[in-house]
Formats: sequence, structure tokens, C-alpha cells
Amino acid sequence: MEFKILEIDLNSQEINIREISEKKIENYLGGRGLGAKLLHEEIKENPKINPLSEKNPVIISTSPFTGYFPSANRTWVTTLSPLTNYYTTSSGGSHFAGELAKNGYIVIKITGKSERPVHIEINGEKIEIKNTEEEYWGKKVYDLIEDAREKGYEPLSIGPAAEKGVKYAGTFPGYRSCSRGGTGAVLGYKKLKTILVKKGKKDLGVSSDLKEIVNEKFKEVANEREPRQKTLPLVEKVNKAESYPTNNWKKSKFKDASKTGLKTLKKHIVKTKSCFKCPIGCQDVMKSKYTGKGDGVEYEIAWALGANLENKDEEIIIAANHLCDQYGLDVLNTAGAIAWAKEASEKGLIDYKWKGKESILELTKKIGKREGIGKVLGEGSRKAHEKYSKKDEDFSIDVRRMNLPAYDPRGLRGMSLTYSQGPRYGCHLKSWTAGMELGQKTEERTSPKGKPEISYEIMIKRIINDSTSICSFVNSYSREDYAEIYSKILGKEITMEKLKKRAHEIQKLERKIDIERGINKENDILPKRVLEKPVEINGEKVKIGKKQLEKMNKELYKLREI
Repeated sequence: MEFKILEIDLNSQEINIREISEKKIENYLGGRGLGAKLLHEEIKENPKINPLSEKNPVIISTSPFTGYFPSANRTWVTTLSPLTNYYTTSSGGSHFAGELAKNGYIVIKITGKSERPVHIEINGEKIEIKNTEEEYWGKKVYDLIEDAREKGYEPLSIGPAAEKGVKYAGTFPGYRSCSRGGTGAVLGYKKLKTILVKKGKKDLGVSSDLKEIVNEKFKEVANEREPRQKTLPLVEKVNKAESYPTNNWKKSKFKDASKTGLKTLKKHIVKTKSCFKCPIGCQDVMKSKYTGKGDGVEYEIAWALGANLENKDEEIIIAANHLCDQYGLDVLNTAGAIAWAKEASEKGLIDYKWKGKESILELTKKIGKREGIGKVLGEGSRKAHEKYSKKDEDFSIDVRRMNLPAYDPRGLRGMSLTYSQGPRYGCHLKSWTAGMELGQKTEERTSPKGKPEISYEIMIKRIINDSTSICSFVNSYSREDYAEIYSKILGKEITMEKLKKRAHEIQKLERKIDIERGINKENDILPKRVLEKPVEINGEKVKIGKKQLEKMNKELYKLREI
């Protein structure tokens, strides 16, 4: 099996196609792991480069599973974050990764910077860099997708927010989002609007030794189709556990949670779509009276644009999500900036009057256009705090400028570790201990006992899964399956223990990138409000405290060997 990388230098417009060695696949697996390795190779001689410089590469990676196995459709975008200044990697589903694999590539490496807006067209080995000032530049994401697909291409694109330099603007494979850390802001700086991959190529042929397991996995994944409730049931589950951050993390329970959960939001679903080679079909399309049809709302979005802003209007949640997609914004950082603005307005610290739920849509547009207060909010809530409220209580809820997601670590103690240590900081996905902790008694889930070990174990599992580019919402693949598939692909025995060792080295590499950029453990911390302010859980005041977090962090450092 061949593994090809497409290298494009936007400075010289030079294009190269080369093979990635099987040894590199064996060591870094694909997807997230391969993205980290290729990024480090590119910057290791000058590790402290500005994320918004032509020397910062963007690595777009899939895996050896993509194009063959069901639900192996995640596109990974890896780069240095203009928001945090450190390593970031983010993934989204849809069809881009699969179509890229059918065109013969598992990686695209973008370097340099174009003098004028361009887009790239990929049709097998025919690669073209085209001026896009009139065709695509300035277009919103949904409009670009429709145009590209009408022309027979599958796009990975950015929106107007990335063009204008919003620090947490994202990259969108189709309607899905790879946005955490501002991956799109880097492409916007490079003036690369979209990468278009020709659709309609023949399916990749499956070798005889893989065919049986591919067919078996399609049957197993298809059995996951019903019942399928996805993540929205978590709204009421996490709220019941009193670990649902509310009103910019002042409280941990939202009295109107049921109005923003599954029962309410599913009424707005107009149809459901599938990502590439996925028989489940869980990508909802929702309709709002404010914005019409667009991508559906999941748990994190329902929280970020709901409880986080004390908003119980599901129409506003759906519409604000659509606006984030259209402008090309990361929802969590957009909502985090709006939550800061809401509190700053209420305290009289900024020249903006909070108007209730209408302000959510208004501020999302201002951020997307970088207009008025949207200019500083587009830099992130931390930057806004430093400018307007530095002398006030610190109410920017971020770690290294990445706004936190929808799980309060005061009630789900293990989450404090993935928020503080990364690998992209302020993120739940890289070690989601909440899934296990929600099944524990209150005294267990609010205790630090055993949490470093659990966090590390989940981190390692997640790296393996992420590197296969298989969707994390699919449950039909076991760790033993991954070992068997890699063994067949590489033609040598790859044991589960070997995969764990590779995952361990990958997480060390991710941290190494940040260490070389000057990161220090003293700043592996939580926002002051989250760390020091207690919340009430089951009638008792609960808080984390600096000493407890430091102790847990030290135990996890030892396990990670960093």
C-alpha cells in the first residue's frame, strides 16, 4: 500500500508528490499522530516561529484506514495556533478526507504564503493553484460548499472570519469543523481560501486480506444506526450532575437545561446526512426561523450558546451556530468571548449594552466581520480581559486563551487535567474523563483520587483512535481491531502494546513541540473562577484549589514522562 503526501509551497507555487515511508506510518500511525510528526519536522530548526508567518506549515492529514474502512473520515488539521501560540490539532468529518484518499493522498502539507487569494484544485496528479479573488474570496462557508459541489469538487475551506484574521477562525471540511485553536486563521493569513478535491473517483480497491474485516466492520457500524441519540442527552445528564457551567461559569446548574436539550432541539431537525462511508448517518440539519437550514446542534454547542450565556431560546442557539459556520468560527471560543462581553457589559466595563438573547446573534456577526467590539472579541476573551477588565475579577474562562468546553471540573475532577495539560489546552476531547465520571457517585467524581491514571489511560486510547481518523462517535472498533488492521496494512505484526507505546511517544512529541516553544508547567493551570471559586453540588460547596491541581498534574506528568 502506498502513502502519498502532496506538498504545496504557496510562495514559489512549487508542487511535489512524494511517498511517506511505511516506517513513519508504523511509528506515527496517521491522522493526528502523523500530523504532529510532520509539523515538528518542519519547525524543529526554528521552533519559536510566529504562528502567523509563512514559515508555519499547515498539515492536513487522514490515515491508512481512510477510503477503505467505514467512518474513517476525519480530516485532521495540525499547525501552530495563533490563539494559544502553541501546538493545535483539530478534526472534522464529512467527505473531504475520503475524496482526498480516492485521489491518492493521505496528507497535504501547505507552506509559505500567497501574495493574493488563491484556491487549490486536486484532480489526481493534476494539481492547480488558482487566483480566487473573484470566485471564492469573501464567500461564506455554506455558499462555497454549494458552489464547489455543483462543480464536482469536495471542499475544505475557510470563511470570512479567517480572511479577516479572527484568531479562532476554523477550517471546514464540508459542513463539519476543524476549528479549535484557529486553524483557519493560519490559512487566512496564507490567503488560501479553499482546497477542492475532485469527486467521483473510483473507490480504492481492497486487498484480499483486508476485504473480510472491511465487510465485517461495515455490518457492525451499520448496526449502530438505531437507536442513535448522539450527544444531546448529555445536556440534562451533566446538568443533573450539577457540572453544567452556567452564566460564564458562575454556577454549575442551568434551570432551563431541558429547554435546550434533545427533546426540544430534535423538533428542528429537517433531515440527517452521512459522512464519507459511514452507514450511521448522524449529521443533522436543523432549521431556525432566523437563519434557515444549516448544520445541527450537538451537546457542546447547545451548552456554549445556551447555559453558558443563560439563554433558553433554542432558535437562537441553532441560528448562532449557523452564523459561526457561515463566518467560519469556532463555536466554543465565539461563545466564550460573548460570555465575557455579557459579564463585562453588566459590570459597565465596555461600551456595549447587553440586550439579552438578541446580543448573541449580533455579537456573533460582529466577530465574524471584525466590526466594532467584534475586533477585540475576535482576538479571544483573554485579550478582551487584558484590554478592558484587567483590574476587575478575572472572568475570562480560558486556558492559554482557549475557552473551556461544557464540563465543570469542580464536579468532574478528571477534566481539570486535560484542560490544564493539553495537548491543545482548554479542550475536553483529548482525554474525556467525563464519560466515566458521570457514572460515579458525587464523592468519587469530585475527588482527585485516581484521576491522573484515568486521564492518562483515556489519553492514550484517544491518540490511537484519532490517528486512525475513525470518528470518535463510532463504537464498533476495538483496540484489538486497530492492531489487526495495522498489521495487515503494514504487512508485519503490530500488537496492541506497540500501538500504546506509539501513542505514548506521540503525546510526548505534542508536548515537546510546546516545550521547544517555551511552555512551562507553572501555566498548566485553570481559570481563577474555576480553580478557586466553589460551586454547590448536592448541597455541598465544592472547589478544586491550586494545591490539589498541582498534585494531580505532577502525577500525570510522571505517567506522561514529560
